[in-house]
Parts: sequence; structure tokens; C-alpha cells
Amino acid sequence: MKKRYACIAILKTESLEKLSALQNKVFEIAGSKQFRKEWPPHITVGIGNELNDDEFQKLCEKLVDIAKEHDSLDVRLSKISFRENPRLLKIDPSYTPHVMHLDVEVNKDLGFLVSNLDKALRSFPMFHEVFPYNPHLTVAGRDLTSEGVRKLEKVFEGDFFETTVTIDSFSLVLIPGKDNSLERMKEVKRFSLGDQ
Repeated sequence: MKKRYACIAILKTESLEKLSALQNKVFEIAGSKQFRKEWPPHITVGIGNELNDDEFQKLCEKLVDIAKEHDSLDVRLSKISFRENPRLLKIDPSYTPHVMHLDVEVNKDLGFLVSNLDKALRSFPMFHEVFPYNPHLTVAGRDLTSEGVRKLEKVFEGDFFETTVTIDSFSLVLIPGKDNSLERMKEVKRFSLGDQ
């Protein structure tokens, strides 16, 4: 049986205090909390794959090599933005398509990592593409309504979050939803950057 995976960089604990305060404020204003329940704060760094156990093992071998080629890197989170993502409805029709993001400034190191991951991930069956790469950190989604977006836009219009976070690993995670019978993302394999 094939399972759906995403390739993400989960943020380190010391990066989360400021983000947690922002998510709390979003909940107070718009009532959106579903994404926070399903996913830890992360930056998506690769496409979504649908893999059987053998394909998963082969992909992991490639990803170990990629992790060795890269050192930890710092990325800057910046502008607060809102988007519609109709693909969410394909994952689960109960989701709303509205999403609140923090934009991620792509530097040379992040671009190089994402490019190498993309080459490896595309050599296996995909169910969901994130390219052209639009780096972001999702703050709220899944249950964010149109009215909630309007309220949040009034409060955060033109605001910048501005903080730097360190990425020292990336992970393959099982995606929550009816396909994997999960209510929360499940990290399956972590790849530490720079591991020899």
C-alpha cells in the first residue's frame, strides 16, 4: 500500500516562541487552529510523494547523501501573506482553501538544498507538487474562513514578522488526512544536514 509523504524542515524549538505568539493571536482574531493541531511549524522543502515501502527505502538512501552535502543554514522569515490553495480541497474536502503564510527569503543555501531535494524526489511517484517553489511557513489554514482572512488582513496588512530561523535537518513525514488515517502529521525519518 502506498502512503503520502511530504518533505519538510521542522523548525527548532528556540525558533517557536515568537511564532507561537503569532498563532495565538490568529486564533483569537479568526478562530483558526486546525493547521496548528496537525503540523508543527515547518518550511516545505520538497514535493509530495506517494510511496510504497520499497520506494520509501530507496528515497531515504538518496536523501541521506543529500543531507551529507549540505550544512545547516539560516533563513529569514519576512512578510505576512494570505493565499488561496485549492489543492487543499483535493486532500480533504472538509478543509478551506484559505492560508496565512510567512514568506521565506530564499538565499543561495536554501535554493541549493531545495534544488537537490527536488531532483531526488521527482525520481519517485508524486501526488502533489510545490513548484514553482514558493517558500513559506504556514501559520494558519485548513479551517481559516473567508471572514477570518478579512479580519486578519485588517490587523496584519503590510506587516512583517522578521525573524531568522536555522534549518539543520529535513524530514519525510506522513501527511494527515483520510489517505493515511492520521489526524496529525507523523515524522517518519529525519535527515540531519552535514552528517558524515
